[in-house]
Amino acid sequence: MANHKAEQILAAFQQILKDSATVDVLDASIVRDRVDPAGVWPDISINMGADDVVEGSDDNMAFMESWLNVDVKLSVKNSTGLSTELNSLRKKIHIAIYADVQLGLSAFVMKGKYTGASAIGVSGVSEKESAEQIINYQFRYRTAITDPSA
Repeated sequence: MANHKAEQILAAFQQILKDSATVDVLDASIVRDRVDPAGVWPDISINMGADDVVEGSDDNMAFMESWLNVDVKLSVKNSTGLSTELNSLRKKIHIAIYADVQLGLSAFVMKGKYTGASAIGVSGVSEKESAEQIINYQFRYRTAITDPSA
């Protein structure tokens, strides 16, 4: 049995970043569902946000459509330009995702889009300084009403 389509979208998003030559970070630094950086820098954590049903999309009783929010937490450390490094990561991720905004899942992902970024949060002092930012993407997908994996 296949996984929930939201899970398939998250896995595809992660794989695209790992496979991308533009992102150019260690595979170990691109993980799912991590709250705090694990000490591999830069750190990229892919987290599931809200999964909102598109109003009226379930009227036909066969399928429904949802907007899945994917929150990507970027963490950098000990950089002379923390915001520059975060913006560089944002750019690389954007290029990788927009190479195919359907994430290779065109059978059920209808649309993908960048939806913004949080303010940069800086903590620590001097050589221990770090910064974090969350960037957001949304993916509109379709699933059967009776089975979210179909």
